[in-house]
Amino acid sequence: MSMLSSFRDGFHWDERALLSNWKYPVVSGISYVILLFAVQYIMRDKKPMKLKWPYALHNGALSLFSLAILIGQGYETFLHWQKTSMFEVFCWQAEGPPNGRLFFWSYLFYLSKYYELLDTIFLVLKKKPLDFLHCYHHAIVPFSAWLGFQGWYMPIITGCLFNSAVHVVMYFYYMMATLGKTVWWKKYLTVFQIIQFCSGGFFTLSFYYFYFQDIAGLEID
Repeated sequence: MSMLSSFRDGFHWDERALLSNWKYPVVSGISYVILLFAVQYIMRDKKPMKLKWPYALHNGALSLFSLAILIGQGYETFLHWQKTSMFEVFCWQAEGPPNGRLFFWSYLFYLSKYYELLDTIFLVLKKKPLDFLHCYHHAIVPFSAWLGFQGWYMPIITGCLFNSAVHVVMYFYYMMATLGKTVWWKKYLTVFQIIQFCSGGFFTLSFYYFYFQDIAGLEID
């Protein structure tokens, strides 16, 4: 625990941080697409693999991990909000590189985007249909999260909070469905995902609005 606390408190987003170079998200996105075609080709004449328990454990682990990220990031965001303002937390990047406890949880969130690429591999091995949006989303999310740490996208904190909140519920549902359990609130999950998508777009537009106001030298209330 002391080692984890030390890493959390002393986190720095620089060249020493794992997967911090732009090449990793770019190469992972390209490799992901190539791997999908390769696995689909290999599985073309094979029967679907029965992966009930591995897939259930995969989804359960991601649900719990997302919950830990949501709690950790939410707590640190609240503390930062008390010291500064809601504007700085949600609408603007702090000056300097994203370091310390506030960004540690966002960094774990970023790393998890690479593991989540296994979602699609499971689907291909089970010979489930894939849609374009699913593949597109998984291919670009690592790079989008990386951009957040570079300050070129909506603040990574906002994306972390919204995305992890949805993933707690989403991966829990996938786990239950894999185990053959009926989930009465399935229809509300789609609504939750749509809300996340729309709110993410709103915060992104807000970020760029304030960003260009700042460039133009306009005063922000």
